[in-house]
Amino acid sequence: MKRKITAILLSFALLVTATPAIAFGTSAETTDGYVGTYPQQLVEGADIRIISYNVLVAKEDFSWSPWVIGNRPQLFADFVNYYQPDVIGLQECSVLWHEGIRELLGDRYEFIFPDLEEDGDDQNCSLLLYDKTKYNVVKTELYKYSVSNSIQMRHMAIALFESKADGRKFAVSSTHLNSGWEGSGGDNTPQRTVQAGELIKKAQNWLSKNKCPFISTGDMNTTIDEVPYQTIANSNVLFDVDPEPLAGCVDHIFCSVEATCMYTAQVRDQAIKAASDHWPLIADIKLPIVKPAYTLGDVDRDDEVTVNDALEALRFVLGMTKLTTNRKKAADVDLDGVVTVSDVLRIMRHVAQISVDFS
Repeated sequence: MKRKITAILLSFALLVTATPAIAFGTSAETTDGYVGTYPQQLVEGADIRIISYNVLVAKEDFSWSPWVIGNRPQLFADFVNYYQPDVIGLQECSVLWHEGIRELLGDRYEFIFPDLEEDGDDQNCSLLLYDKTKYNVVKTELYKYSVSNSIQMRHMAIALFESKADGRKFAVSSTHLNSGWEGSGGDNTPQRTVQAGELIKKAQNWLSKNKCPFISTGDMNTTIDEVPYQTIANSNVLFDVDPEPLAGCVDHIFCSVEATCMYTAQVRDQAIKAASDHWPLIADIKLPIVKPAYTLGDVDRDDEVTVNDALEALRFVLGMTKLTTNRKKAADVDLDGVVTVSDVLRIMRHVAQISVDFS
């Protein structure tokens, strides 16, 4: 009932506060004169697009905050639909944000760790949003820091993703380290440094267990000249995807050395300016070249799609043979989770060049 009421209030707020949409484009000039160029599509050579964004908390009882929810979810949804990221690391994404994003993004994107219902608080503000049409979630972890922790805010959400197209995997985390601004309780550098160290240890653990790239997104509350940032950047585990990171920026995307960043930017686009007091970060990343666990259509794993692949799939559908897990994933070319005659026909159409793509 509480969620239904919240959703109704949000919908009403969006109607009464809506402003004409500002279109995104390949380049944009902000009010401070900064001009950026932002490709709408994934850049050549990259495999995945990652975004990190502190959307700035919105809560009904936050009387101190001038940032009401208003049409901010709509601005965010327009941003996501334009740039089409694979995974988004969100921070300060409170309940009102959850409801707005769910309403506006539809069925393509799914939250990881949206609701905690712990200690009477059902919100998780540092979480992940991913394109569920392209990826399966293999495993997740919600890590609570040993110092200055909060399960609603100061923690790390991690997920291992597997591509539905070829089985390649990568892990992404979203975090919000302890605040460092004046008036937040003094110098919190020691606490943030401990948290940065724990982030590195967690990344090492995931890298060791999963043998795939680890990407860390978040509001690190630390600039490039501070100890917490240097703790991560000099770890030899993660590197900043931006080769020349902005001196005053506290939001960062770090990546393990197995992957290569092909493009990165702080998206200072006027069309997203009113959504938050942070600019989103975007990174197009090339995953390491490894033999995929499977390739759609290549059921017999001979590195090409032929009539024999369709026959193998048909034999499985008729119960004449068994397939390994990865071979079943290769046969499931319509990505509906089961191998049927429809998949057999799609493979045949691909072989006959009637339809080239399986998507």
